[in-house]
Amino acid sequence: MKKYLEVIYSKDRKIYSDYDKKFINFLSKNFFKGSGKILDIGCGTKRTMKLFHENGYEVYGADIEKFEESDEEKYEVRYNNFENEKLNYNNDYFDFIFCKSVIEHLNNTKNIFNESFRVLKPGGTIIMLTPSWRHTYWGPFYIDSTHVTPFTEASLHDSFLMSNFKNIKVDIFYQFPLVWKLNFLKYFCKLISVFPLPYFPLHFKKKIYPDFINTLIRFSNEPMLFGYAKK
Repeated sequence: MKKYLEVIYSKDRKIYSDYDKKFINFLSKNFFKGSGKILDIGCGTKRTMKLFHENGYEVYGADIEKFEESDEEKYEVRYNNFENEKLNYNNDYFDFIFCKSVIEHLNNTKNIFNESFRVLKPGGTIIMLTPSWRHTYWGPFYIDSTHVTPFTEASLHDSFLMSNFKNIKVDIFYQFPLVWKLNFLKYFCKLISVFPLPYFPLHFKKKIYPDFINTLIRFSNEPMLFGYAKK
């Protein structure tokens, strides 16, 4: 049987772009300021770990399953079940935590919020991203068959709050670097989402557009929730 990462991150689905690099640079400049230890929860292929390392952080990872095919450099990754086990790191160990596209895969999400709080240093920063149910309930949320728990702005905020985080902020996040610089362009994304344009992999047809156009259509339809909090 194939594992999740082998299917979702297979070579035939890979889109080659510099998005990840721009995204990690954006986080480093605006949210994870300074240097320190950062934990990448759900590190998967270790791609983002490498990029955080290039930005000067001491990087660590946590995941549920190994991705042996990764050609990235070797970093320390510890494995456990996020549903009901403790992260294999000490209390108050990390300055920053990054967690993208993980919590929607969990039936029991409370554990990962509590564990993130435990291993984060007082004053430390956590960033969590997850699909916005308000924007994806009509189909895109279930592009991934392992998605089980949707989040709204309110439920993500309260999940942080129930685990004792503070300074909580949850925003709608479009995955386009230009929108991060020119916020008014989000209205262009909203306009694109009005039209029922097919895109891969939602309709799972052969890609009919160049990757850039497909990405523009897809992520205009699939904004994420960007959750920020402090311990």
